[in-house]
Amino acid sequence: PWLHTEGSVLKDPAGNTVVLRGIDFVDIGAVELWYGGLNNLIDRVTNQNDPQGSSPGWYPKVIRLACYPPDAEDFVDSPLHFIVGDDTFYNTLLRPAVDYCKTKDVYVIIDLHYVANTFDHVPVTNAFWTYMAPRFANDSHVIFELFQEPINDGANDTERWLSVRTDMQNWYNIVRTYAPNNLILVSGPSYSQIIGPAADYPLTGNNIAMVSHIYPGHWKTSPAGNNWYTASIDKCLTRYPVFMSEWGFGSSERSRFLKGSITDYGLPLQNFREARKISNSAWVASYDWRPTMFETDWTLQVGEGFMGGFTKDMLYAYRNSDQPGTVDVTAPNAPTGLLVTGTGSQSVSLNWNDNTDADLAGYNVYRSTTPGSGHVQVNGSLVNTSNYTDNSVTNGTAYYYVVTAVDTHSNESADSGEVSATPGGVSTNVYNFTGVNQANTN
Repeated sequence: PWLHTEGSVLKDPAGNTVVLRGIDFVDIGAVELWYGGLNNLIDRVTNQNDPQGSSPGWYPKVIRLACYPPDAEDFVDSPLHFIVGDDTFYNTLLRPAVDYCKTKDVYVIIDLHYVANTFDHVPVTNAFWTYMAPRFANDSHVIFELFQEPINDGANDTERWLSVRTDMQNWYNIVRTYAPNNLILVSGPSYSQIIGPAADYPLTGNNIAMVSHIYPGHWKTSPAGNNWYTASIDKCLTRYPVFMSEWGFGSSERSRFLKGSITDYGLPLQNFREARKISNSAWVASYDWRPTMFETDWTLQVGEGFMGGFTKDMLYAYRNSDQPGTVDVTAPNAPTGLLVTGTGSQSVSLNWNDNTDADLAGYNVYRSTTPGSGHVQVNGSLVNTSNYTDNSVTNGTAYYYVVTAVDTHSNESADSGEVSATPGGVSTNVYNFTGVNQANTN
C-alpha cells in the first residue's frame, strides 16, 4: 500500500506504523552487465529458502536501486545508465526491475546516486526527476531518493543545510508536479549526516523523510552511539521520519569509516534504529563493493566481523514487525451520468450521479482540450459533492471533462464518460417549449 508520514514515523492507509528494512544494490547498470543480472540478485536477496547464517531465508521489505548518472564523480562506466532524452535505461532496466520487485512484495527506492555538491548537478537531476516521476507516479511501492549524498560545504551546519534545501525543494516540487503520493527521501549535507537543521528549516511539502547514512566511523565517534551524528538524527526526528538508506560494516575493512563488528556497531545501531522506528537499507549486496555481504562465489559472509549474515538474520527476525497491514485495493465504481449543466463567461458547471460506494472519499475532475486524451486534474482537494464548477477556463475554447471517484484508501476509479463544453458568456441559443407556461410574474 501507499505509505505516508505522520510525525516521526511512516504509516500505511490503515494507520499502522511501518518500518521498512532492506538492502541496497550498487549501480544497477553494473549489476545487470557484470554481476549476474538484476533479476538474479533480486531473487538471491528475496530467497526465503536460503539457510545461510542463522535464519532460514531472506525477508527484505525494501530494495534500494542505485541509478548512477553519467556526470557523477564516482560514475561507473556502464553503457546502461540514464541519459537525457533516451528511454533505454527506463525501458530495459529500471522499469522491469521495479515491476519484478513488486512481484516479490518489496518496496523500491529509486536512488539518484550522486556524491557531490547539489548545485553542481542541477540540470541532470532536474531532467531525471522530470522523466521518472510521472512514470512511477502510480506505483505505490516506489519511493524516490532525490540525491544520494550532498556535500555542500559551509560555515556551519545550518548554512550547509540551507544550501542543500534550496535544490531539494526544487526537486521535490518537480516530483510532486507529477507524483502526488510517493514517499520522498531528502538527504542532508556532509554525505547525509547533517539533518538536524531540517527540523527548524523544513521543506514545504508532505510525505518527506530525511536520509541518514551512518557507518562505524560515525557511530563509534566518542562517545559511541551518543554523539554529534546521533544527536543530528534525534533532532531531525522532532520534525521528520528518518530513513537510514545506508549502513554497513566489516572487521577487515581498511577504512576506519567502515571498520566495525556486530558487537561494536551492527547490534547497537540496530537497537538505536528500532527504538526510533527508523526504516533502513544495508549497503551493500555485493562481493567487491565495500563493505561486502558476499564472497566472490556469492556465498554469504557470516560471523562477528561480517554484515552479510547479520543483515539476513536481522531481516528474518523483524519480518513480521511494523509491516503494512492489509488494506482495500479495490477501486470504486466510475461515476455515471456526467453532464454539463451550464456555461457562462469563463465558467463551466458539471453534475453527475452520486457514487454509491460505501468507502467513497470524493471525486477528481479532469479536463483536456483534446477529446479522449490528455486530461489533467483541475480540482485541488477532493470534491465532496457530485457537482463542480470550473472557473479556470477561457471563453471560446472547447474543453473535454471526465470525473473519477476516490475511496478512503486512495484507490481511484476509471474515468466517467466524457462530456464537452465551450464557455463564452450568455448563450445565444433560443429554445421553444410547447405547452410550457411562465409561472412567475415578478
